Amino acid sequence: MASKPDIVFLPGAWHSANCLDKVVPLLTAKGYTTYAHTVKSVGVPHVTVQDDAAYIRDEILEPLFQKDRRVILVVHSYAGTPAAPAIKQLHVKDRKAKGQPGGLVGIIYVTSYLFSSAGFGAVEREAKIQGLGTFGSINIEEDLIYPREDLEFFYGDVDEEMAKATLSTLKPHSLSALLTDIEEYGYREASYGGCRAYIKCLKDTPIPIMFQNHMIESSGVTWETRELDTGHSPFLSQPEQLSSTINELIQGFKI
Repeated sequence: MASKPDIVFLPGAWHSANCLDKVVPLLTAKGYTTYAHTVKSVGVPHVTVQDDAAYIRDEILEPLFQKDRRVILVVHSYAGTPAAPAIKQLHVKDRKAKGQPGGLVGIIYVTSYLFSSAGFGAVEREAKIQGLGTFGSINIEEDLIYPREDLEFFYGDVDEEMAKATLSTLKPHSLSALLTDIEEYGYREASYGGCRAYIKCLKDTPIPIMFQNHMIESSGVTWETRELDTGHSPFLSQPEQLSSTINELIQGFKI
């Protein structure tokens, strides 16, 4: 790779971009221009996964592309769901063929959902709501789901003081974003062959390793995979290891 691409990093449900404050400087130190963004559905009711996808595509990525920037998109947890439709036809190869500047040169999912509706797929609304109850407290009238407040769920291997501080910053998440389905999966496009990766977290509680493996195997495409011996939040528990793994994957991408 002649010059290093920019990195855009998106955390998942309930989490704001500041939860990435430990890993972003490490990626910057490796020579990347790195951006952290919060998905639109954090703290805002009635935002759908399609709204998040449009936000990622039009308001986060497109401004960089207009500057002719080459970008790696890194997504964690829920952020992988809207990312799937958002990245359709955004690879630099596809954009160049249409005479457009910039584009994605790779995607990295970090213990992230590859399927619609936070992994529940096309099932009935009530079944989805019941499943989402595992993750927090649901208020249907407000169209919000509040995160679980026990530290072990998200932050089992994170320093307790840091875990408490992060938990205090979490916001309720749009319930609609977790109930609406996606039908487009940009990562399946041939252009992403050789530049799509999945980082598994072996001790993850919200997305157990068996489910991570199932999603990868059922995705219909080949992923370059790595394993971290961490829980759901490696950007807090092992930021050095996460940043090194991301760097290694990018260096190996076939662009």
